[in-house]
Amino acid sequence: MNIDVSCNTAEWVYDGRKVVIEEHSLHQAIYSRQLNMVVSLCGAEKETKHISLYDPNGKKLKGISEPTNCYFNYLGENRGHDVAVMAKTYVSGWVDWWYFIDVENGELVSLGEGR
Repeated sequence: MNIDVSCNTAEWVYDGRKVVIEEHSLHQAIYSRQLNMVVSLCGAEKETKHISLYDPNGKKLKGISEPTNCYFNYLGENRGHDVAVMAKTYVSGWVDWWYFIDVENGELVSLGEGR
């Protein structure tokens, strides 16, 4: 996968053809083998960020916004999930917190405090 944040694009090859997606303020994009989807994190530093889920053909399937008292930082692997979301979350103070993506319900589920 090639990501060009200056052009807000991510591209990959699927079934022998080039697939390109474009997202406003693209920050990160990762292919999840477990989900069989491309997960993108978008939003400029002072904007509300969101996550978009794409099928391998580049069709946008779902979008997930930042929950209340939660600010997305980055995507990474955590606790058996090949793509998880690291966020600053308010839990009796601001802490780093990991979430996995529940694709069926289009929401984030807590994995616990970041370590």
